[in-house]
Amino acid sequence: MAKLILNDAGQTREVVVAGELTLGRQPGNTIVLTDPTVSRKHVRIAKMGGAYVLDDLGGAVGTMVNGEKVTRRSLRAGDKIKIGNVEATFEDDAQPTDDFEKTMIGNASDFEKTLIGQVPPVESPPTPAAPATSSEPVHPLQAAVPVLPVASQPASLGAPSRQVPIPAQIILPSRRGFSKKLLMMLGAVAVALLALLVLPSMFAAKPVEVNWSEIDVLFKQGKLEDLKERIASIEKENLDDEGAKTLKQWKLRIEAEQENAEIEALIKVKGDLSEAYRRAQAGVNKYKNSSDRFLALSEQAYSGTFVVATQKSAAEAKGAISQDRARELASSLQEAVKKYRAQEAVLGELPQVEEAYQSCVVELDRVRKILDQLERATQAWNDVQTAHKVGEVGFEVESLTRLVDCSAESISAVAGPVNAADLLKNAKAFAEGSQAFDKGDYDKANEELSKVAATDFHAAEAGKMLDKIRQEADFRVGMRLYLAGNGAEALEALKNAKTEKAIVLRAHVKEIVAAWSNLTEMKAKANNIALLKEATMLLINLNKEADGWYFEQTGALVSSLRRQFFNIHYKGMENAFKARKYGDVIKAADTLVVEYEGEEFADLRMKLTDMKNMVVKTVKDETGRWVQQARVAWDKYKADPIVSSERTAAKSIPDSFRTKAKLLTDAFTLIAPVKDLARVLTPEEAKPALDLYDPIRNEALLQMEKLFVLRTQYGQLGNFQLAHCIEDMIHLLPDVPGNPYRNTDKDEKEMKK
Repeated sequence: MAKLILNDAGQTREVVVAGELTLGRQPGNTIVLTDPTVSRKHVRIAKMGGAYVLDDLGGAVGTMVNGEKVTRRSLRAGDKIKIGNVEATFEDDAQPTDDFEKTMIGNASDFEKTLIGQVPPVESPPTPAAPATSSEPVHPLQAAVPVLPVASQPASLGAPSRQVPIPAQIILPSRRGFSKKLLMMLGAVAVALLALLVLPSMFAAKPVEVNWSEIDVLFKQGKLEDLKERIASIEKENLDDEGAKTLKQWKLRIEAEQENAEIEALIKVKGDLSEAYRRAQAGVNKYKNSSDRFLALSEQAYSGTFVVATQKSAAEAKGAISQDRARELASSLQEAVKKYRAQEAVLGELPQVEEAYQSCVVELDRVRKILDQLERATQAWNDVQTAHKVGEVGFEVESLTRLVDCSAESISAVAGPVNAADLLKNAKAFAEGSQAFDKGDYDKANEELSKVAATDFHAAEAGKMLDKIRQEADFRVGMRLYLAGNGAEALEALKNAKTEKAIVLRAHVKEIVAAWSNLTEMKAKANNIALLKEATMLLINLNKEADGWYFEQTGALVSSLRRQFFNIHYKGMENAFKARKYGDVIKAADTLVVEYEGEEFADLRMKLTDMKNMVVKTVKDETGRWVQQARVAWDKYKADPIVSSERTAAKSIPDSFRTKAKLLTDAFTLIAPVKDLARVLTPEEAKPALDLYDPIRNEALLQMEKLFVLRTQYGQLGNFQLAHCIEDMIHLLPDVPGNPYRNTDKDEKEMKK
């Protein structure tokens, strides 16, 4: 009997190899493995030609036999198989562990001699044809047997083309006649043989007809003992071949039912999950028609075993654990919880498994928290080191703040014996001190930098800054006066500056004080346009922290001037509204809303919104009237449009052309504003206007195009008087968007040339 000894996730189990079986993580496999390195359908083992053959089914990590990666291999007793991280040993009681192939086949030449004797030489044998490609796997034993010569067959049977040696001709003796006595003896023997064949069947008992429906009823009622007795009595009867086959099937079915019940008892009553799993796996292979039931029992037993084993592993992993171990443990616990919940109806009745499951839930929460702390501490510490390398003190402080929030165990695990709180305190002092130093706030810089511990890695840089602060006392005095708005006094304090920063500050103060004086003079002259321009340029060059009083005063001046100009624009919008130039009002409102952004001008934007809403309401109220008037003019024009005779140039423009051109112009003038303001209307409100706009515009362009052709022709003929007349006719038509037919001064010059 062949079998596999499997070691999966620390659990050892035996699986009987009968016929064909597959191994993988997918539930549909004969043997389901849980290791994540195993593919969904990894390996197949099947009996072929008296031997067991292993086929790798394309697993991601491959399959090893005795340390060698294989795709197909005939198995021998004692072979060590590795499927991902799962190890297995192949055992076969019927197969010796020595050289199996040699025992079965022996020497190829001796085998050929044994089968066909000495092969006589053949003169000039033809080259054998290449074997046909086949998708069927070739057994190693079949591959080892030499191809034997066979008698030639008809081409329709696909016989091999190998030439067969022809044996020597056998010469038979000449035929002799049979005697009468001999013929009589042969006849007697034939009669006797016929009697032996026919007589038993004549006197044999007829096969018994069995009512198999009664058997089926007993089976469905679950009366297995009665069913066994009935099957035993049927077994003693004389059955035909079909009856014997049915009897065999029923015996196997009853055996499977009994085995199923015993495995259920092992799980639900005895709690012997390991034995239940072993027998369920064997049942999957043995009872093909009931494999689903045995597979379900196998899954129940395995899930329970997995939960208990995982709980035990988690209980042993107390104290500090590595990040990799925490991830591995969290994954196993999560899988255990998942397996239990999938089989909760059965496993929930087993106290040992239920207790292990509850512990797994608690452990999973604990391990996830540990893992979260480790991941946060690792990321924070890596960021601290990166920030320190590139000199990003702000990022270093932020990273150390995150590190301090982690547990002491996680910090120790990823950073070693460091005091994160002290590192953070020194980093904060250095960050604030260096920032104050860069801004020129030397008092604050001196206060903060003095807090940096002498043992901290920022101490050397902090010391350099403190030395510079001592050397730049004049800079500190000048900066304090300048920030308070006392520019003249600051320049006096900095007149003997020697350090680079003090010299730079003196130049900056001198420039800003001069610019501010210029603004003061312009303000006295009430030249507000130039004043706003200069004040805005100055404000761009100022900084709230570095320029203090001058930044605030310049900003206030700019804000005041901008409000004055807003009022001027707003007054113009009111006038445009009164003049019914609604499109101009909308455009101006949209422009000013963008220009006056920010919280400072929120009240101005509110006024613009109110104005725009008033325009929108007016447009909605008046649109119907405009569309109606435009439609009247357009209908009059359509009833009597401009024709070719009216486009003929003469000394003067025909009155009919002027009348019709005015109708077209009036219609377009009325509808054009609605087109521009269609965005403030709903689609239903804008549709009547849009339906009129395109026909009117297209008619105007058509008439202009025809006039333009005439004007071009007259110009080419040199008749400039008529050309100018046509040009005047073009100008009587409405100037619609996209109009290319109006002449510019350049066009006229070209025409005269």
